Amino acid sequence: MKQTGLKKIELKTIFATCFILQILLCAAILVLCLAENAHSHHRVTIVLSMLVLLISLLILMFFFQRMLWPMDRIDAKLNRICEEMPGDPFWQDIGGVDTTGYVLRHIDELFERVKAQSGRDYQAELLNRQAEFSALQSQINPHFLYNTLDSIRGQALIDGADEIAEMTEALSTFFRYSISQKGAMVTLAEEIKNVENYFFIQQFRFSNRFDYSIVAEDPAALSYYIPKLTLQPIVENSIFHGLESKLEKGHIAIRVTMTEKRLLIDVTDDGIGMDKATLEHLRSCLERGVPTGRGQGRRGTGTAVSNVNQRIRLFFGPVYGVTISSTPLIGTNVQVVIPLISDPAPKGGTHD
Repeated sequence: MKQTGLKKIELKTIFATCFILQILLCAAILVLCLAENAHSHHRVTIVLSMLVLLISLLILMFFFQRMLWPMDRIDAKLNRICEEMPGDPFWQDIGGVDTTGYVLRHIDELFERVKAQSGRDYQAELLNRQAEFSALQSQINPHFLYNTLDSIRGQALIDGADEIAEMTEALSTFFRYSISQKGAMVTLAEEIKNVENYFFIQQFRFSNRFDYSIVAEDPAALSYYIPKLTLQPIVENSIFHGLESKLEKGHIAIRVTMTEKRLLIDVTDDGIGMDKATLEHLRSCLERGVPTGRGQGRRGTGTAVSNVNQRIRLFFGPVYGVTISSTPLIGTNVQVVIPLISDPAPKGGTHD
């Protein structure tokens, strides 16, 4: 195991003290030897000289300890702060560095750690505030919206317009799910039900120009939790950027698989795909956590997919999130990777 900076400083203190004690012992032995062989009038001079040397060394040792001990305490405090902060320890096994160098280096790295952590906290807070603002915009008298849609549905049923009634009911259900205050996590089954409702709305709008399939290899996966509104923005992206420009009928497939610790959700369309330059741009934007820029002026889906990726990473850590692969005229696959969450209660920190 590597020694920490604090242990190295303690060893230096011990070595220095032992070195001074050795000098004192040698001096005492030398005094005795000289005193035995010297004349009586020289013995006094020798003893006095050695006493002066002895006192000087004791004073030197006293000041050495007084200077080094506070630095040891500062180093110990930094070590405790390091252990309590998230992330990997920053103590390093460095040779040839004095006590002050250790302390100054640790303080510098501590500030860097605090700065990085503050940046992550700020990004998380910013995303939360954006989500709250969007929710507030959407919640302007939502009951008026629900009641109006219910009235339209009732009148459609009276007039025998069953399709309009079904469409209105689906739209009302979709709004209720999107605006509801049910927390940040929902089961995969709930998220898929919302996606099916969204598919129904879009199929009505596009006159069944595409169909979809949803397959979960293990039905138990549907009981695990994922961040709310993770899949719908990705499906929306597939429709408007993959299938809308396609002349033939399109298809979107959602496939759910599990590993020992992770949940993998693939959303695949057989749309127009994208070229290598566009794909690399999207990947770069997702990695940097900035809007992709696709369709922002018209529908804002570029921002939505980037926001999904950022939320997942802030929830679970940088190893999770959204990845994209695509081939021109073949289609696009978007994979969402998150940890298996059986309890939606926040645990804090990231997952392995």
